[in-house]
Formats: sequence, C-alpha cells, structure tokens
Amino acid sequence: MKIYIDSAKESEARLVKSWGWVKGITTNPSLMAQANQKVEETLKRLSALDYEELFYQLVSEDWDGMEREACAAQAIVGQALVIKLPPNEFGFRFAAKHASQFSCCVTAIYSPAQALIGRAAGAKYLAVYVNRASRLLGDGIGLVDEIGGMDAALAAAAKLAGLAQYKIVTYPKYKDSFSQLIEQLTGDDTEMKIKTALGENYVYYEYLQNLKSQKGVQARLPFDMVIN
Repeated sequence: MKIYIDSAKESEARLVKSWGWVKGITTNPSLMAQANQKVEETLKRLSALDYEELFYQLVSEDWDGMEREACAAQAIVGQALVIKLPPNEFGFRFAAKHASQFSCCVTAIYSPAQALIGRAAGAKYLAVYVNRASRLLGDGIGLVDEIGGMDAALAAAAKLAGLAQYKIVTYPKYKDSFSQLIEQLTGDDTEMKIKTALGENYVYYEYLQNLKSQKGVQARLPFDMVIN
C-alpha cells in the first residue's frame, strides 16, 4: 500500500515529504489551478521534491492535444509521471496505445465495466472516487468490492459487448463433490500403489495432496490434531 498527498501546492508537498511515509503526489485540474502559477512551473517544483510518483491529469480534449500534453509533462517529470485519464473513448484509447510509454491511471471510475476496460487497455492504476460514488450511487465501498469481483467484471464486459450468452471455463477443472465421493468409495489403482509403497509415510503424501486441492485463501493452524 502507498499513501499519496492530494495537492499541487509545493509547500504542502514539501512538508509531508519530510514525514517519510508519503510516497507520491496526486493532482487534478482544480488542484493545479489552486497553485496559482503555470502548469509547467508547478510540475517542475513538484518534480524537484523527488517523490516516487507524480500524477498529472490531462486536460486536452482532442487526441493530438493529449499526446502533446503528455509528452510535455513527461519531459518535465520524467519516469515518476503517471498520466491520469478520463474513463471515456479517448482515455481508454490513450492507455491502449501509450501504456508502454506512460504509466496511466484511469480516474473517476463509477462502474465495473469502466474498470475492466481500463485494465484491459493497460492502465497501471484505476481510481475509484469512493466518497463521490457514495453520494451518487449510494455505496462507494460496495463499488470497490464489485470491481474486485471477477464474476461482476465479466458480466459487465459481456453487457458492454452485447453478449446475451457466454460461458466461463475455469482451469484447473475441479471435480464435483459426487465425483470425489465415488472415487473415494471405489478407490484408485494408482493411489493404492502409492499407499503400498509409502506405507506409514502415506499420511504425509495424503496431507500434501489435501493442501494442493484447497481452493482460495486458507488460514491454517501450525499443527494437525490426530485423535486415535
């Protein structure tokens, strides 16, 4: 996790830099305007503070202007620059074309579909405005949880693509409970050979196989209880 200061004022950014745990600066057009100086000068001053990352939001409304503005900002900030993009056609296209040249952040995300497209386009970051989403949609934290869910993301992508039906295939394929039960009851020739070869040590092999079959995040005790 990283913590950033949301400001374009050099004095504020310089102050928190001394704290040691603020790793970057995020800005937007409103914050840049509050700095009361030219954008180029603000970027120079903030860049001189040597933060790990400096987020700058493009304000150009056409394709050529966005490319020129991004290149100009990179010439000042260098590799620490992260370009903030709107979740619209130009923003997604810019990320898809220039993600290898610029670190990109699709900002003002309000739906799982926007997040999915931003990620597919190659954006390094997705910015969800939690407070604003709560005011507009009712549950900003819920939106973050929904974006983090693969099923919701796939459903949003299918809707965006106009797919009425689609199929999800998961690998590796897990056997259903009935199939596992039948195998346990009927036995398996290979399993019997391993059991015969390992003898009393078969319990350790069985333990490792059980670990491999677990799905999802597991919380385990550092010991096993054996009751005879």
